[in-house]
Amino acid sequence: MPEHNIHEGHRSRIRERYITEGLDSFSDHEVVELLLFYCIPKRDTNELAHRMVKEFGTLHDLLEADPRDIARRCKVSLNTATLISMVAPLSRRYLRQKWGNRPVLNSSTLAGNYAVSLFAGRVYECFFVICLDAQNRVNHAALVHEGTINEAPVYPRIIVETALRHKANSIILAHNHPGG
Repeated sequence: MPEHNIHEGHRSRIRERYITEGLDSFSDHEVVELLLFYCIPKRDTNELAHRMVKEFGTLHDLLEADPRDIARRCKVSLNTATLISMVAPLSRRYLRQKWGNRPVLNSSTLAGNYAVSLFAGRVYECFFVICLDAQNRVNHAALVHEGTINEAPVYPRIIVETALRHKANSIILAHNHPGG
């Protein structure tokens, strides 16, 4: 009787699971493993996915890492590391487009959600000035400073100049703390 390979069809099963269930049922290493399928063909990527998440501590930290750092620490190609590192900025771009060109921010909840979308995938502290017209539509969202891991100094003059330049009727100031 021929021996059955338990790994046969693994990629197909994982891909089908994603298509039918989405990522919510996946563990962090399974998310990474699914991504690795597309840049590392015909090789078991399960162990590598486990190591990558462990090396960076969390999926969040892995996805926000510099591709050169991922390549060096996880001993993967720069192509593989680049694919992994593209997820966070791609998510930010998706969220920006989902909001559209001039969303109306007429509640603190909408304003907060919009600000969160600006910070998606950013590893450094950032300070945004969101310029609104008289109907609370976004005229412009300006990144006025991107700092370090724990600091983003901003100057009142830059805030005022940004608001005037974009003819803001009102502004929202938004600042993140990526480290928690």
